[in-house]
Amino acid sequence: MAKSDRNDYPVPEIYDRPGFQIRRAHQNSVSTFLEKLKPHDLTPPQYGALTVVARWAPISQIGLARSLGFDRSTTALVVDLLVKRKLITKTPDTEDRRKFALTLTPAGKKLVQACTIEANAVREALLAPFSKQEAAEFIRLLRKFNDAFDGVSKAPPVVSKKARG
Repeated sequence: MAKSDRNDYPVPEIYDRPGFQIRRAHQNSVSTFLEKLKPHDLTPPQYGALTVVARWAPISQIGLARSLGFDRSTTALVVDLLVKRKLITKTPDTEDRRKFALTLTPAGKKLVQACTIEANAVREALLAPFSKQEAAEFIRLLRKFNDAFDGVSKAPPVVSKKARG
């Protein structure tokens, strides 16, 4: 069997690297989300945007980007798709015509409500390998890690420590 035909090429020196484990965790998180929310045809960024708009509407596109840590082009793509799906509306801001105000449509509100159970199930599934204490510690450590590197990202989320609880 040629090396190129083999399916497993263990590379132990990579497996303990944080970036490798974070990428794998992200893959598992996204796959779990997509599977559980498949009937709703939503990606994690789309669900995040709908959730933020549901909570803070009317919100500017810049505010949405900051809340989720998206760059401007990602935000524009997500917003445009959600507008095309008639889940959010994008109207000129009454105070600043250069900005747009985002709000949920009735269909968007209905979809967010319908997805809540599945989104919570995703969270539970992702934390299921841990005890309650371990899950809380895992989230605490992820936050600590991300807080330490917020200045590295081009679009760090603006999340107050008070909002975290």
